[in-house]
Amino acid sequence: MKGSSIGLDFDWKEGVAATGSRRSSGKSATELRIKDANSAVIHNWDLVLEFESSKGCSVTPAIDYDAAFQSPECPLGQFYCRNEGHIPSCILRSRFNDGVCDPECCDGSDETDGKANCPNRCKEVGDAFKKEKAEEERKTRVGSSIRDGYIKHGVKEKAKIEGEIEKIKGEIRRLQEKEKAVKKSLEVLENAEAGEIERKKNSVLYSKLTEMQGAIKALRQHRSNLEGHINDLSGILGDLSVRILLFSETRFDY
Repeated sequence: MKGSSIGLDFDWKEGVAATGSRRSSGKSATELRIKDANSAVIHNWDLVLEFESSKGCSVTPAIDYDAAFQSPECPLGQFYCRNEGHIPSCILRSRFNDGVCDPECCDGSDETDGKANCPNRCKEVGDAFKKEKAEEERKTRVGSSIRDGYIKHGVKEKAKIEGEIEKIKGEIRRLQEKEKAVKKSLEVLENAEAGEIERKKNSVLYSKLTEMQGAIKALRQHRSNLEGHINDLSGILGDLSVRILLFSETRFDY
């Protein structure tokens, strides 16, 4: 009752202090259960616990397990797996001691309460990882070498075809100049008097004129053939340029 001080019945169950670790021992905490306090809820009341001085409890701060497992290497609320021999990793605190061996913690440090026996597999995992990375680097080197070879070969072929095209273009220019000279000579002959031409039909000059007309026709045919050849080479050169570009942007894996 209000203003009174009475002793109350209670049960005391000995256990592990709240500051101790119950995870490894499997024991419960100490319990104090008050019986029949009989306090009216409409009045203020206090519950005072008195202990004998000889049986006093040592006061120690409670352990903040979340803070104890928090590492500066990881974001807040995550546990740090050192993974000696492999790459360190961070996992959520909810996955710590959850009875599952997390692959991110190959050292087995995520399970410490005995629910799961996680062996240290970091050396095995690290060796496999190094082997995989070495193979990726090898494929990259081989692919780069093959790509460089194709590019180098393509550049040589391109230069060769360009040289052939320039050579043919030069020959066409010479044929055009020769055709121009022949046309000029033909124009001079055609401007001669009709009688002179008639008189010279049976002469050597007329035969030469006929021969020159035939030569002009042959030159025109030859030029047409060369121009067709240039078109073919230009198509090959364009296709080769596209392939060089594709090879320069393609990664080969072997």
